[in-house]
Amino acid sequence: MFAKYVILPIGRQPVQRISERRGFTLIELLVVISILVTLLVITATMVRLSLDGDKVRAGARQIQSFLNGARDRAIYAKAPVGVRFIKSPNNDRTITSMVYIQPGELWSDGTIELRRDESNLTSTDVRVVAEAAGTNWSNLISRQRFPNDIRIRIPKGSQGTWYRATLDTSAGQIRLRLTTPFRLPAETPSGTLEAFAAGRDGVTTYDLQLDPVPFVGQKPVFLPAGVVVHLDRCSRNIDNLATASARGNILPTAWRDGSVNPPRYSNQIDIMFSPSGTVIGQAATAGLLHLYVGTQKDADLDRLAWESGSAAELEDSENRGDKYFVSVATRTGAVSVHELGYGAGSDRLLYAETGEGAGK
Repeated sequence: MFAKYVILPIGRQPVQRISERRGFTLIELLVVISILVTLLVITATMVRLSLDGDKVRAGARQIQSFLNGARDRAIYAKAPVGVRFIKSPNNDRTITSMVYIQPGELWSDGTIELRRDESNLTSTDVRVVAEAAGTNWSNLISRQRFPNDIRIRIPKGSQGTWYRATLDTSAGQIRLRLTTPFRLPAETPSGTLEAFAAGRDGVTTYDLQLDPVPFVGQKPVFLPAGVVVHLDRCSRNIDNLATASARGNILPTAWRDGSVNPPRYSNQIDIMFSPSGTVIGQAATAGLLHLYVGTQKDADLDRLAWESGSAAELEDSENRGDKYFVSVATRTGAVSVHELGYGAGSDRLLYAETGEGAGK
C-alpha cells in the first residue's frame, strides 16, 4: 500500500499520516478461544453419543437379523438350526459375537441299563439310566463333549423314544436321571434296583444327542465395536444388581449357574429353532427370552463397581449409553427389538413384554 502525503505550504516538511488500527487484546483472544474449545467439546460429545447410540441400535438389529436367519434356515432345511452366542475373551460376562449351529452327532457306543430310582424303591417308574458296557461316557466328559442339554433315545433308532435327563456323578458312577419315566412299567419287586423282572433284559441300546456344533467353515460374526450383550443386566432387577443373585436372573437356567456368587455363565449359550420355527431345547423353558444390548464401556464399569463393592450407575444415568432388549418368543420364534422402560421405579421390561412403545 502506498503512503499518502499532504501538500503543505513552502517551508514545511511533508508529514506522513498513518491511519490508526486497534487490534485484539490478549484477554479477548483467550475468551474467544475458550468459547470455541467449549463448543468443540460439546459438539464432539454429542456426536460421540449419537454414534454410540447408532452402534448399539445397529447391534440389536444385527442380533435380531441373525436369529431370524437361523429360524428361516431351520424352516427351509426342515432341520434344527440355531445361534450360539460367544462370550468376550476380555469380559466373560458379555457377548461380542455369534455363530450359526446345527445339532451334534448321535452317540450310540455300548449299551445302557435301566433302573428304578434308588431314592424311592417303592416306585414303579424307571428313572435311572446307568452304563452297562462300552458307552465311553467318561471319555465324552473328559473331552467336554458330553451334552449340557441331555436328550437320550431308548432304544436307538427310529423306533425309540426321546427323553430328557440330567447327569448324576454323585455316587462315583456316571448315570442319567430321566426327568420323565421310561415308558415301560417296572416289573421288579420293591427293594431292588433293576427295572425289569428276572428273565427280562434291562440292558438296551440308546442314542445320545451331543451338543450342537457350528456349521463347517462357519466363522463367528462380531457385533459392532464397543457393543455387547450384557448378561448380568439380563435381569428383572436391573436397578438392584449390587445383589449378585439378581444378575442375569431372567436367563434360562441352562445358561446361568446361580449356585455360585456371582453367577457363572455357560460357554454354550444357544438358541435353537425347530423346523416349525419355534425355539427348542432348554432355552425354550424361558417362554420369553430377553437379551440386554448395551456398550462394552458400561459393562466394564459395572464390573469394576461390583468388584469394589460399590453401586453401579443406574439405567437413567446420563453417563450410561443407549441400550435395547432383543426379545425372542420361544413358542413362535418371533424376534423383536425394544427400548428399556425409563423412570425411577419403572418396569425396565415393560416394552419388551407388552410391546407398548416399542420399535419392532
